[in-house]
Amino acid sequence: MDSNIHRPTEKKTSVIIFLKAPIKGFVKTRLACKIGDEAALKIYRRFVINTLKMLAQTGHTVRAFFYPADERKMTQELLGHHIQLFPQEGKHLGERMRNAFNETFSEGFDKAILIGTDIPDLTPDIINNAVIGLNEYPAVIGPSMDGGYYLIGFNSSGFLPDVFSGIPWGTNEVFLKTMNCFTKKNLSICVLTECRDIDTYEDLNEFLTDSKSTAHYYSDILVKSLK
Repeated sequence: MDSNIHRPTEKKTSVIIFLKAPIKGFVKTRLACKIGDEAALKIYRRFVINTLKMLAQTGHTVRAFFYPADERKMTQELLGHHIQLFPQEGKHLGERMRNAFNETFSEGFDKAILIGTDIPDLTPDIINNAVIGLNEYPAVIGPSMDGGYYLIGFNSSGFLPDVFSGIPWGTNEVFLKTMNCFTKKNLSICVLTECRDIDTYEDLNEFLTDSKSTAHYYSDILVKSLK
């Protein structure tokens, strides 16, 4: 075989995870209103661990951005030392996400996809479809059932920081406002299948009813917390 034959360089893809440090009373606060802080923390930790297991099946580089920035040790203990860990930097969620993309692209990645940790229905196929979508489109987004989005991604040449400014985070207008930003820039993007994120007890209860193949990972915590 001729060692001088040119082979195209495989594009580097990173999956960015945004997460909070696993602090009791700090994570899944809306869910905790119903099931208590301890149970909410246990479910959150399982969300994180199962998200990492799912991503391991994709083969992509995982970069975890945690908040608050002074809780590295606690976060590292949950994720393990094989995951690259970075503090989230910025005054609000949009600024922190924008900075995470900038940091990732500055490291030479061609594609970057950002997700949270509270989407238990997220699968390797969805992640891989997002990566494939970035071969054709500058950006990709996955709408969530509550009007937000559970995934957003860009290729390095199509990154649009504007989509993280002026967004009413935590409302049911996040997806719509973000899509409006893309429309104003005349950008056609890849839209993925809709998924559920888990913020409230109602979200969790619906997930346990609809997704029986994965619900058993969390149902024991819920049963104990409601006794």
